[in-house]
Amino acid sequence: MRIGTANANKDDFKLMTDQVYLDYNASAPLCSEAQQAMIAAMDITGNPSSVHASGRAARKIVDHARRTIADLLGGDPERVIFTLSLIHI
Repeated sequence: MRIGTANANKDDFKLMTDQVYLDYNASAPLCSEAQQAMIAAMDITGNPSSVHASGRAARKIVDHARRTIADLLGGDPERVIFTLSLIHI
């Protein structure tokens, strides 16, 4: 079966470990650290713009991500802007 078809099942994707995946336009594999950070962030249910406790917890995660990205790129955290599908610096 071809990878990416509507009929693909979990076993079909195991084949990808022996391949070089070059279709980063469609998706990109996640490293385990990024996956774990995303799962942890999804457990926080709050609007980061809100002032209540849930919002402040969500804001803390966003601010940490902003600082981490800025540090990795040698930039200013205030210039890291998250958008719907990508990051601009």
